[in-house]
Amino acid sequence: MEELIRLPYQRRQRQNSQQASVFEDRLTRAGVLFDMVAFAGLEIIPVLYMLTTYLSTGWLDFANVHLPIWGHWVGVAILVFALALLWRAHHDLGPQWSSTLAIQSTHSLVQQGVYRYIRHPIYAALWLTGLAQICLLPNWLAGFAGVICFLPLYLVRVPQEEQSLLNHFGEAYRIYRQQTGRVLPRFGH
Repeated sequence: MEELIRLPYQRRQRQNSQQASVFEDRLTRAGVLFDMVAFAGLEIIPVLYMLTTYLSTGWLDFANVHLPIWGHWVGVAILVFALALLWRAHHDLGPQWSSTLAIQSTHSLVQQGVYRYIRHPIYAALWLTGLAQICLLPNWLAGFAGVICFLPLYLVRVPQEEQSLLNHFGEAYRIYRQQTGRVLPRFGH
């Protein structure tokens, strides 16, 4: 689902990257590997789990758990919120969204919309998607795969992004960082 939300922004990114010069791009091979691991945990493993369940193969039955029906509804609510947050974050970034860690000459520091409260709403949405996955997939492996596989990406990528933004925007980003939360809102500033 996340990929469907990103599709128009990926197209726009390709057009913008041809027009603007890139100041800094910190995406490494290890970063691409972390992307792939996170994608596997948040997208591929849940689909495989659903296929094995639908086809009654029993491959992952050893890790099945019983979840109460209200837990599934909590998962649906979290997932809906996560998708709305993901869409809003992409919308607020507009043409400045990048699938890599590239900072282009046309970039400005976005501080409106959801970015008024948190610096990394896309990562917040992915954390929420992982939590929803735990509630929606009654299987220890498939349920926790999203959170476990996303963790290394988050731990490596966010400090790199923060450093890139600090290098590019300097004091403005330092002040913005003090006024906002990383993935949880910091109200009252």
